[in-house]
Amino acid sequence: MFWICFLGCQQEQRFEELADRLSNLEEQVARNTEELQHCEKAEEKTQKDPLCTKMRPDAYVVSRKHLEKVLETVELRPKIYPHQNNGEIVGLRIARVPEDWSSCDFENGDLLLAINEVQLINPRILHNLYARKDYIDHLEDRRKRKNQESTLRIAIQDGY
Repeated sequence: MFWICFLGCQQEQRFEELADRLSNLEEQVARNTEELQHCEKAEEKTQKDPLCTKMRPDAYVVSRKHLEKVLETVELRPKIYPHQNNGEIVGLRIARVPEDWSSCDFENGDLLLAINEVQLINPRILHNLYARKDYIDHLEDRRKRKNQESTLRIAIQDGY
């Protein structure tokens, strides 16, 4: 009789543990679903109005107001990681490029080497350039894509 009671208590404890795990998983799914919906709404807003307008090959124009709005929204910014070669940072690798940024000819895997002739050997350099965004009227982005270097020019215009 003791063993039957003991086994019954063990099964009840296991059931409670499984119920707790299920509850935690359901909460996690709800949070992830909410986050995904938030990202989809942000992406939906940006797809209506592309970030850049192509003027000619490797030359684009962007509205300062639109650029600032996109940069303020975390979900609308590409992810940027330091890229090393022989233990030395040689640039910043772009990942998870949002739809808006592809209108400026940015792709996942692009390696940013320099912006306006400033070598991107540290993520803080990009932050310092961003701090001066109000005074910059163009970006010259030297990058490497599929082992080929190129320069991308983006004019930043007020009031368009």
